Amino acid sequence: MRARDTVTSTATTSHTSIDSPSTPERFCSNGNNLVEYFKFKKHRDSPSEARGTLLVIAVLVATATFQVGVSPPGGFWQDTNLPGQKNSTSSNNAHVAGQAIMATTNKVGFMLFVFFNSVGFSMSLYMLYVLTSKFPLQFELQICLLAMYCTYGTALPCVVPSNLHLFVQLTTTILSSTMSALALSVRPLARMLRTSFKDCAHGVF
Repeated sequence: MRARDTVTSTATTSHTSIDSPSTPERFCSNGNNLVEYFKFKKHRDSPSEARGTLLVIAVLVATATFQVGVSPPGGFWQDTNLPGQKNSTSSNNAHVAGQAIMATTNKVGFMLFVFFNSVGFSMSLYMLYVLTSKFPLQFELQICLLAMYCTYGTALPCVVPSNLHLFVQLTTTILSSTMSALALSVRPLARMLRTSFKDCAHGVF
């Protein structure tokens, strides 16, 4: 009898565990609750886990924005075409070998690209600076971050026409010096907009 009861109890338990999924599975089965399940919670996630995740994201953003900054969309001109040359085809398409094609064909678009890409790059370096504060070898790490930004700011003017040098230099210089103040001033505004959006969403639904 005891052996039979044990087998029956085991079968019932396994059957119940199969029929009723665990709490995370039930929570994730509904697509609307995925954001609620995976978002950061103070009482569940430790600060070290959050910092590690932010470090990974900041490194990925810094890598992507640096790469696309020094290798802009469209590539580079492989030839030189200046007005007055014998082989020049059009004065409107004047360019020098090594310059970014987008910088000579779509200056407004290239300026927007440089601005927003520099914002992302500067903010990612600022995040790395904040998240690695009081780390061992912090001074050496800060030198690396500074050298990386100087490389970015030096490479960009080398691939743009002379009439965009001032814009590129001012953009990279101003963003690097004002990023901390910009982050502190924009964060309350973003929090206010997020709260207003949630209130509007609750009012509609």
